[in-house]
Amino acid sequence: MRVIAYLFVAFISFAFCQDSKDAKILEYKNENADPSKYYFRFETSNGIFREESGQLVVSESNQEIMVVHGKYSYEGPDNQRYIVKYVADDKGYRIERIQKVGIEQSNNPLVNRISKNAIISLQGGLG
Repeated sequence: MRVIAYLFVAFISFAFCQDSKDAKILEYKNENADPSKYYFRFETSNGIFREESGQLVVSESNQEIMVVHGKYSYEGPDNQRYIVKYVADDKGYRIERIQKVGIEQSNNPLVNRISKNAIISLQGGLG
């Protein structure tokens, strides 16, 4: 019986600890037939994705520049998944927004300041 229990724990541990090297590509799209613009997107089985588009535009200084908009996801050191939205142009690379996946954003600044644990405790959670 102990052997079965050890095998079960080992199997569950393996299932939850799959390495990124084992991730599969779930979606891949690449459009760049037009030299003045492009688009690509990919998503992997471990939850990572990236999406980006770029287009040539005329800047305020009357020069043709590439303006890029995109977003990507990653797992932070707190084991939470984050989505980062960014823009890159003649002013450089700028992060527009970082959001935890699964957390709804509100336009009410007071709601955004209340901690998750406070909300859970008000709902009867946390012991």
